[in-house]
Amino acid sequence: MQSLECLAKLQILELKYFRISCFISSGSGMGLTSLQKLKSLKILNLHGSSAKELPEEIRELSNLRLLDTCCEQLERILPNTIQKLSKLEELYIGVSSFTNWEVEGTSSQTSNASFVELN
Repeated sequence: MQSLECLAKLQILELKYFRISCFISSGSGMGLTSLQKLKSLKILNLHGSSAKELPEEIRELSNLRLLDTCCEQLERILPNTIQKLSKLEELYIGVSSFTNWEVEGTSSQTSNASFVELN
């Protein structure tokens, strides 16, 4: 598949247990950053995938209603990513996979998403 543009009307994308590093290094020129082209996407399931970071392009998925990020290797969700997903109704984050959420009044060198974004 050369481009995700041909899937512009796709509403559900299941990438459960997907080895994203193989996909990116395959020379396809695609990865999670290519998902921004899927403007109609409502459900994105990355459960068990090898994603280490959600790219900022995820913010462009304005119709996203469900996001499953239960990935053992996930270390970071960029600030304001979740906040930009105004139609998001369900967010799944694995207990063992993502422990670096920030709370108000704390800061770190590499900024991460915070619980405040869930309002």
